[in-house]
Amino acid sequence: MVISAHQRSFYSAGTFLLCLVLAQWSYAEQRVQLSDPATWREIEAEMFDEINRLRRDPAAYAVDTLEPLKATLKRIPKNPDEPYEASRIFLSKDPIDYIEIPEGESTEEALAVIDEAIAELKEASKLAELKRSEPLDQSARWFSTDFQQGGETREPHIDSLDRLPGARISTFGATTRALAQWDRFATRVNEEGRATIYVFKKEEDYFFVELPARGGYRYRSVDEAFGKFVAEHGIEVTVPRVDEAGFELEVAVDVETRTLRSGETSIRYPLQVPAHGENVVWGPWSRQLAARGLVCWWILDPGVPDRGHRHTLLEPTIRYCGLGCTWSRRKGFVATFDATVEELLPLDRQR
Repeated sequence: MVISAHQRSFYSAGTFLLCLVLAQWSYAEQRVQLSDPATWREIEAEMFDEINRLRRDPAAYAVDTLEPLKATLKRIPKNPDEPYEASRIFLSKDPIDYIEIPEGESTEEALAVIDEAIAELKEASKLAELKRSEPLDQSARWFSTDFQQGGETREPHIDSLDRLPGARISTFGATTRALAQWDRFATRVNEEGRATIYVFKKEEDYFFVELPARGGYRYRSVDEAFGKFVAEHGIEVTVPRVDEAGFELEVAVDVETRTLRSGETSIRYPLQVPAHGENVVWGPWSRQLAARGLVCWWILDPGVPDRGHRHTLLEPTIRYCGLGCTWSRRKGFVATFDATVEELLPLDRQR
């Protein structure tokens, strides 16, 4: 069969329109996939595997994953006559799969950031794999969702309720030891459902004081928000037995929710949180490379002088972790990594 020029033009236009429709459908389908919580759970699992691969053998991770990235480094802007702004490395051929390195004044200095990470990983010891924790997963997911709403404009690691990571984590889980502390406190609540609490401040930290009936005392550091609550609503005293200037406050205690109330204001009982760490990162990556992109950003930690995110992933004492991932058109992926040195038990009531 002979196809005329007119027919060829018709078929070409039809093919173009078909390709355009397919491209638009594919893009829309991808957006639906990225906004699906099931996709976020998959990425969390992939991030967990990526982090444990790093911890199992940091040196091998440096060779297999980080060293190949050096060959992908590009100058921004590309035109060498324009002032240098940053460098980017690419995890795939998809232009969305990049990590920007804003440090330094040249591509050579950007490469030095990668070399520094490689050198540290090659010197690092092999570490125990982490275990997933449901309370930490819930905590991390809550913060990732919270961070989507202007988190980058707040102080680092502060949530919309003005809490540091420890205070946030303690609303989702607690150690056996922390729950035993609460049980001891609850036994001292009188028949009217009230108890007297004490705090004192030393340097920048607040300390919560326990005064056992048999004598003696215990105290431990607490979140600043709790210390300020007692200081603002209580009276100045010399804390009994401790002999420190501090504050006393009588509170109504809801033992079901572990809530302490003074007048119209309330706060949760400060469950002691074990040593812990938190990482958060956000940005646009493809579905296929999101997990690796998010974790590699923490490892390279560009623009963070102390490389604190990398050190958290390589902290030898942590044993349990949670991961929370969300996605939005404005921020792309947001991922949170919460980790503790002790196991947390789930709490009945969470916020």
